[in-house]
Amino acid sequence: MAKTNKPKTDTDRMTVAKQVPEAIKRSPSVPSMVTTMQVEEVVPTFARFEETYELRAQAIANNKAARVEGKALDEKFDVSFRMFTPTVRDERGVAASGELAKMAGGILPGQLVFRPMHEEHLHTAEILRQVPLRSDLSYDATRYAELAAVHAKLPGMISTLATTALAVKTTTDDHYASRANFDSVYTRFRRVVRAAGGDALARALLPEFISRDPKEYDEASGDDNSEVVSDVDSDVSQSGGGDSGGGA
Repeated sequence: MAKTNKPKTDTDRMTVAKQVPEAIKRSPSVPSMVTTMQVEEVVPTFARFEETYELRAQAIANNKAARVEGKALDEKFDVSFRMFTPTVRDERGVAASGELAKMAGGILPGQLVFRPMHEEHLHTAEILRQVPLRSDLSYDATRYAELAAVHAKLPGMISTLATTALAVKTTTDDHYASRANFDSVYTRFRRVVRAAGGDALARALLPEFISRDPKEYDEASGDDNSEVVSDVDSDVSQSGGGDSGGGA
């Protein structure tokens, strides 16, 4: 496979950001036009790229952690909900699933646990509110309290999932912008290096990479994080059972 000085992934770009300044320091004689561009454009561009790279990585890590916590809480909610709803009975002692469905906007108890977390919270709030007011219904008070305790934690988790997902989107947008700027500046820098010292200087200052298919390269380096930013509600329900689920 052919070699190239053109970085294609963030892994390549981080290599450039680290190795180019070191190579310039090691080189005995670097033309002033190269050092001037390095100081005025390359250094701040590299710094901004590294900053947005780290911010995005942290946002992705936070989002993944929130999704794990959300999945665990949603599973706990499902168990509590399934333990409580069969205890709700009418005056004949018959399971009142039909009445619970009316309270939940027409959604049967067995179906509600498959809904997104925000729907589980919304409809369960009505069930918890209405059941104690119905003199024609009986229920297990212990199971009710257990469900109410888990239900109270859902709003915070919904907010955390939404906040961390938004942070991923925001930091990704910022990082893609800094990536594009990095590629633009580094493309011009490579041209300046070759204009100032030819291939010999380019070999001394510019790291080389193996030229491969861009899609293959991105997958190999782990730069494709498209699956990380997902719809918060579908994310916590996609597993079923209410589980939470460039280059210049």
